[in-house]
Amino acid sequence: MKRILSIAVAICFTAATFAQGTNTNTQAKPAPMQGKPEHRTEATHHESTPTDKAKQYTDDINRAVSLDKATYDKVMKVNVDFQTKKAAICGGKKMKELTADQQTQVKQLKATRKTQLEAAMGKDMWAKWEASKKGGDHKGGEHKGGKAPQPKGAKPAADTESEDEK
Repeated sequence: MKRILSIAVAICFTAATFAQGTNTNTQAKPAPMQGKPEHRTEATHHESTPTDKAKQYTDDINRAVSLDKATYDKVMKVNVDFQTKKAAICGGKKMKELTADQQTQVKQLKATRKTQLEAAMGKDMWAKWEASKKGGDHKGGEHKGGKAPQPKGAKPAADTESEDEK
């Protein structure tokens, strides 16, 4: 009797397992969280157009400083111009793959964009944007210089040089 009951339970579990495997996913995916950008993979990031990249950067600025419509449009125009010119220089390559001349051109473009954005946004909004980037509100996995911040009171790692040694 116990053996028949064990076989019946095993058949039920097997049937339930197969039934779940053949079930088509009819449930809708949950909506992405409001106010939080979707994660961009490396492949998605590189396949995007200059306009897509400009919109992403403009949206990042907008989240940090709440641009009005006219300012948003000005900032978007500056960013589209920058991304279009940068794409023409880079040709899909990463910065470290560019020649020294190309890297210089991109740096000059960045300086020009910075000046244009500051003019479009105004000094107060620009300062707020710069502060938000330094405060860690921006995207990216690494901090400038590739070093994670040290906790207060923590000693630097033994293999790092102090400012005096540099």
